[in-house]
Amino acid sequence: MTKKSFYIEATNPVFLISDWLINRRHCTQQCQAILTVVRDKILKARETSQGDNHTEKQIVELLAIPQLNYFQVKQLFEHLKSTEVGKKNLIGQFSHQSMKNWTEIIKLYEKDGTYLAEAAQTIVRNVNYEVPAIKKQIVKCQQTQKARVLPPLIGY
Repeated sequence: MTKKSFYIEATNPVFLISDWLINRRHCTQQCQAILTVVRDKILKARETSQGDNHTEKQIVELLAIPQLNYFQVKQLFEHLKSTEVGKKNLIGQFSHQSMKNWTEIIKLYEKDGTYLAEAAQTIVRNVNYEVPAIKKQIVKCQQTQKARVLPPLIGY
């Protein structure tokens, strides 16, 4: 296998990342269906975890995010492992239900590269919507800045 097959060519538009991932078999076409299942499980796991009354600031902040993605779920899982909830039983499995839920979610994300499909969606959304909105905001701020140019202060 050549090195070239691992990289997205620069000529491909950004919105074709999902197709590229499917063609290279990094993820499957059923990723969208799996993502809806994962998001439902995240909502249920969030309810379970919020009922545990965590005191760590990072855990509370992550649970407050409206729609968690794979990387935030991994971060939350690592923080939860360091708490009382993250204790394992004699067999080596998590004994608390919320840890079992988050483990299942991570496994679903990693199965068939679903997390890659979600990351590709996020990139496409940012390129199509967020970047143009930020550019417009920058232009607007620059125009406001030019309109409010103050005369130099005399005597300072």
